[in-house]
Amino acid sequence: VIGDPLYDPYSDALHRLELFHEAGDFQVVIDEAAAMEPIWQLSPRLHYLAGTAALEFMEVKKDLDILMTPIGGGGLLSGSAIVARHLDPTIRIFAAEPIGAADTAASFAQGHRVTDWHPDTIADGLRAMVGKVTFPIIQDLVDDVLTVSESAIKRAVNLVWENMNMIIEPSSATVVAAIMETPKLFAGKKVGMILSGGNIDPKLFPHLPAVTDD
Repeated sequence: VIGDPLYDPYSDALHRLELFHEAGDFQVVIDEAAAMEPIWQLSPRLHYLAGTAALEFMEVKKDLDILMTPIGGGGLLSGSAIVARHLDPTIRIFAAEPIGAADTAASFAQGHRVTDWHPDTIADGLRAMVGKVTFPIIQDLVDDVLTVSESAIKRAVNLVWENMNMIIEPSSATVVAAIMETPKLFAGKKVGMILSGGNIDPKLFPHLPAVTDD
């Protein structure tokens, strides 16, 4: 398990991730991205920076069978998928998404980006729709998008606290929840989970000692 990396747009990691991209077939996606969404006009390669999470993870753990991240807008997932596939073409890549914000799962199943969805989930960091830039990459590189229940997300937050003494936000907890709800898929596998943050509403988890209203 690894947390968020430091995002430095001038770092060596960005250059390395750009080289990973050049090994793929995503140039058309990137060229078109600049005209699609304002944030990508600043840098249509921002998802490379999110991919540093997978880069750091897989440089430490070189024998993973599966890599899994949460999915909201898709930056973390698409960047991680580009890196993971480059480092290990055999690795399986999964995303975890709340069932109440499962536009990516629906898009993945239907073969096109779903644009009409009204998210309703405790995982507020994953309420964004999957992006125009990121979805084609997810289609090409990700094995599956797993949906998880709200109850499983809450149990996962508590499980990580009780066993690791670490607070993770509901959005992060989706990856743990996916394993809890589909254990056979992961049985006997070496699974890497990217936990994407620890921002949490104390009103939802008042029993966690490190969470206060201050």
